[in-house]
Amino acid sequence: MAYADWLAIYDRSYEDPPSTNIAECPDCGARELRLAFVQDTWNPERGVPRFWCGSCLTGIFFCGFTMPENATVVSAAEIPNFRIISPDD
Repeated sequence: MAYADWLAIYDRSYEDPPSTNIAECPDCGARELRLAFVQDTWNPERGVPRFWCGSCLTGIFFCGFTMPENATVVSAAEIPNFRIISPDD
C-alpha cells in the first residue's frame, strides 16, 4: 500500500467520479472506494475531497479543490472515520 497508488486512483476518480467504485482499493483490494466532497461554505464550486475504502476504512484527503462535475457532495458528518495514508507511508 503506497500513497502513490492511492493518488493514481484518486486522479482517475476525480476525472470521472461515477467510476470510483470500479477501481480496487490499494490496501485491501475491495471495490468499495468512495470519493465525496465537503462543500466549501464560502465558495460552492469548491470542496474538500475525501477518498476512502468503505471496506477497510483507509484513504487519503486533500485541501480544497474545485469540484468535478458529477461530484458527490456531503456534509462532514457523513464521512466515516478512516485511517489516513500519508505521503510518508
